[in-house]
Amino acid sequence: MSSQQPIATRQELLKLKTKLKNTRRGRNLLKDKRDSLMTHFFDTMRQAIELRKNFEEKYLLAFAQFQHASAKIDAIYLETLKETVTVELRLDLHVKNIMSVKIPHLDSRVYGDPVQYSLLETNAQLDQSLHSLRELIPDILKLIEYEYAALLLAREIEKTRRRVNSLDYVVIPEMANYRKIISSKLEEQARDATIALMKVKSQMK
Repeated sequence: MSSQQPIATRQELLKLKTKLKNTRRGRNLLKDKRDSLMTHFFDTMRQAIELRKNFEEKYLLAFAQFQHASAKIDAIYLETLKETVTVELRLDLHVKNIMSVKIPHLDSRVYGDPVQYSLLETNAQLDQSLHSLRELIPDILKLIEYEYAALLLAREIEKTRRRVNSLDYVVIPEMANYRKIISSKLEEQARDATIALMKVKSQMK
């Protein structure tokens, strides 16, 4: 709203009443959006927490297997395996729209076999640990997706909350005050007109 005094006319009062009504309706829609976003946020956070817990359990087990297996293999030979093992990760990015929040969704495909080395110089535990780590790739991508989605939803909730507060505590009160000022001035003008009319009638008599 402008800091200037409002124009005290019935047309201006009607426009202000309509604008105030629409603003209140918009405020209610924003509140509904905020509540819906919070529901999605808490659901996403619950799933993210569960995904992280499961991922960490699987990762710690797979990494422990790898450490135990690599301890029995020649360190120099183990370094050379990094150049021979080729596993390719391909990602397809899609976008989901949740209450105007664009959430990225990743579809992953893993190509290649991590076990591409001489089985005579390694052990079965190394094979098992590498396969376990390979299987964790979709899990970590899904975890990233949910945690990032929670971050985006939290940002949108904060932005919506600020807009609601601005309407509740600044815009709507100011518009209501302007409406009150215009109504008061119109009532004053009506009283002045009535008094003037009575004076004219009195003089005519």
